Amino acid sequence: MDKGQIDSFPDDGKSPVGGVRKAVSLRLLKENNIEYTLHSIGEEALYSFRILYAADRIGFLDEKPVYFYVNHEGSQSKIKSSDPWGGAVECLKEYLQENGLYEKFADTLNAFRATAAVVSLDRIARLYKGETCRKNAKVRICRFHMLYDKERGIDLDSMSYKAKIFVPFLMKGQYRLIFLCSWLKSLIT
Repeated sequence: MDKGQIDSFPDDGKSPVGGVRKAVSLRLLKENNIEYTLHSIGEEALYSFRILYAADRIGFLDEKPVYFYVNHEGSQSKIKSSDPWGGAVECLKEYLQENGLYEKFADTLNAFRATAAVVSLDRIARLYKGETCRKNAKVRICRFHMLYDKERGIDLDSMSYKAKIFVPFLMKGQYRLIFLCSWLKSLIT
């Protein structure tokens, strides 16, 4: 964000990201009416964007653990959704458009769309088999191309390496490499 100042951001490649490292001023939340969305997965996307955009200053907690994460079998992250982030991406798009920020962040939104598509294709590879798997993959690829803003670029710097490497394949409508990596990952883990 070019709006504020970043206090510290260790570039060691091992620092945790996401909610583990955030401590947010209650005043900032109240003054900007910032709340989580109702999405069961990806609810932090718009929340985090709004916090980072509204903040005058950004700092990060030390790398020390601040809590222990327990992932229960019935937790939201275990939901067998084939497109867990799709709704959150479009919610962010609506927010950007309603607040006159779309032009500034369209390339970042495209990156989020691509990441969501890769995650979705990974899930599809694990949830379905055979023709059902291929049909769902083709539908998800079509949805990605339909929603992707072709007049904008894609902010590759904002993407994780794991998602970024698949962008050229997504752009060509190819999903088989993503499926192969998903299947190999499931064999290893």
